[in-house]
Amino acid sequence: MEATPSTAAVTALSAVLSLLIMAPVAEEMASLEEQRQEIDSSESPHWSTALEPLQRFMVRNTHTTEAALLERLSASRSAGADHHGTATRWDIGFSRVIPAFMLTELSEAFQIALLLLLPFVVIDIVVASMITSLGLQALRPNSVGVPMKLLLFIVVDGWALLTESLVLGYV
Repeated sequence: MEATPSTAAVTALSAVLSLLIMAPVAEEMASLEEQRQEIDSSESPHWSTALEPLQRFMVRNTHTTEAALLERLSASRSAGADHHGTATRWDIGFSRVIPAFMLTELSEAFQIALLLLLPFVVIDIVVASMITSLGLQALRPNSVGVPMKLLLFIVVDGWALLTESLVLGYV
């Protein structure tokens, strides 16, 4: 009962929300590739043009602290390495943007988890205090706490709030 909702439900929800959020970026990438193919008759894709919308999306949704961290790490790492001027701006851009974006996403995921956890911890503390003060030590706190947590989540329309804040965080 601890994994409520199930991992499959959370994975399905995250996949659907990812498709919803990334659809405009994918459409822009496809239209840029179509425009490029109209100009250039070669059928081989030019990844630098097609990946520009994706890079803009990642840069727009990356915190400056994570970007600065990756910049410092990259600078300290490249100081000891011998570059012969072969790196392009796409190599440099994606080698810093992707990990910075991933760090930002992990940071935000932990913040969301904390914001979801805090009200439930308060409910657990209140329930445990009430059970103890009423002298009902034989009653398990989970038998009262879990329905109260579900009730709170339903009353505040938790799924809608969570989904709305996740999607609007990328607009």
